[in-house]
Amino acid sequence: MSNYDFIKNALINSNKYPDGYKRYSILIPIVEIDGEKHLLYEKRSANLNSQPGEVCFPGGKLELNENSYEAAIRETCEEIGVDESSIEILGEIQKIVTPFNLIINCYVGIIKDYDESKLKLNPDEVENIFTIPLDYLMNNEGREYTIESKLIVPDDFPYHMIQNGDAYNWKTGSYPVIFIEHDDHIVWGITARITRNFIRNLKL
Repeated sequence: MSNYDFIKNALINSNKYPDGYKRYSILIPIVEIDGEKHLLYEKRSANLNSQPGEVCFPGGKLELNENSYEAAIRETCEEIGVDESSIEILGEIQKIVTPFNLIINCYVGIIKDYDESKLKLNPDEVENIFTIPLDYLMNNEGREYTIESKLIVPDDFPYHMIQNGDAYNWKTGSYPVIFIEHDDHIVWGITARITRNFIRNLKL
């Protein structure tokens, strides 16, 4: 082994995710209704502790020893009650990294032989589902608003260890918040951002 092989091996075997981030995985489900492609969305149960009543794609946190691909399929099966054999994964689009220490892997897949009446929604997680035609989304990427973020520096921060001390010029950032409206439904936030990323991939 050369002097640098142990470093190369460590990089190859690293999980490529920064410390302190929670890993999630979602599926962007494509379904066919009357010969037209739609994206399927969930409305989260009002009884959930996290983001009750919000619109999302099927997905959730990775379990121990589970990869993101497996998590996307498992969560979809658990939440909307389809068999794994009915899901055909087409690929993956760019990950979402949020300011809230989340990394979200985003897969795209077909729900084959889609029939809403045969879905078995998990009532603990999903209140209902709805779909939006892909053609509509291709022509309506939504409205974007920008939230500015700033750092809150603790009182015990060691200013004496950095240049310019407490006059240091901290950088600020911005975070896009997108809203997509269709009929009586509003898709916003991370779900709308993932939707827009997917649509823009189709337009490349």
